[in-house]
Amino acid sequence: MKKVLSILSILLVMVTLSAATISSPAATVNLTKNKVITMDQLNKEVELYTKNGVSVQQIDVLNSLIDEILIEQGAARDGYSVTDSEVEQLYANQKKSVEAQAGRTLTDAEFESLVTESYGSVDEYKSYLKLQYLTQIYVSGAKADVLNNVAEPTENEIKTWYRQNSTNFTLPERVRLSLIAMEKTGDSATDSKKLSTLQSCYNDIVSGKITFEKGVQLYSEDTDSLSIGGDWGFMADNSTTRTNMGDNFVNTVMLMDAGDIEGVFETPYIYAIVKCTVHLDPTILTLNDTIEEYGITVREYIRQGLLYQNSQYAFLNAYNELLADLRNQAKINIILK
Repeated sequence: MKKVLSILSILLVMVTLSAATISSPAATVNLTKNKVITMDQLNKEVELYTKNGVSVQQIDVLNSLIDEILIEQGAARDGYSVTDSEVEQLYANQKKSVEAQAGRTLTDAEFESLVTESYGSVDEYKSYLKLQYLTQIYVSGAKADVLNNVAEPTENEIKTWYRQNSTNFTLPERVRLSLIAMEKTGDSATDSKKLSTLQSCYNDIVSGKITFEKGVQLYSEDTDSLSIGGDWGFMADNSTTRTNMGDNFVNTVMLMDAGDIEGVFETPYIYAIVKCTVHLDPTILTLNDTIEEYGITVREYIRQGLLYQNSQYAFLNAYNELLADLRNQAKINIILK
């Protein structure tokens, strides 16, 4: 009996020592109040990094946890805070952002699953969002002087960036087309008659009986382009054009030279005879050319990008300065060996 009790005592001591090791302090931080970072907390954070495929050192993760405590205590001391409603709005905004990237609406359960996979739980993710926003407003307020001195990109910096990345600013191969177009109705008899009419028109154009422009006036149902010779503007080979006009149409017109006439095409929405008026090879935009998608010049696009980059550097400098100040004011004891 004594032997059994002795073994149980040894096991109890081993369990007690093991529990003490797991919950033993890795560091203590005191800016406005004492806060202990346990080995259990540290190991949990390291495991989360590892789970997400990030290789980290324990001491680096520990210093990150110390910085978080300093930001939280410093912000509270200096009058900066984030409300629960702000956190919920941040969470909702993140869900919308993920949905935009996925191209579809996510259920609450789907988003919670994604969050839990990366952050451990929804509560942990909300704590992360709260800390990120708190850091942003704290740094912006406490180091406004640093953030107000963001360098404006120089003309030489803009030109250098353009020279190194000019191939990113290209106009694709394009053709400018004029169409004699008839709308598809879905009624087989009507559509068959329209197709036959356009085929007869195409034969007359090819034989020289009428010009393409005369064909536009006689047969085209596209009222918007009637007064401009059937001009539909430029088209490029992209997913939108292929969806609207069909693969056969795109494959054919992209091979046409200026002056070529082809027909009769059947697209998802129209029947058409097509004339190519301009064929442009891919070109690189100059600094003064406009990026149609954004409505600004290449120069302005680069300037805004470099300015944003400079503002990010300024924020990082301000953040590091604030942390240096807080570390100097705090009592930090790193126990981790």
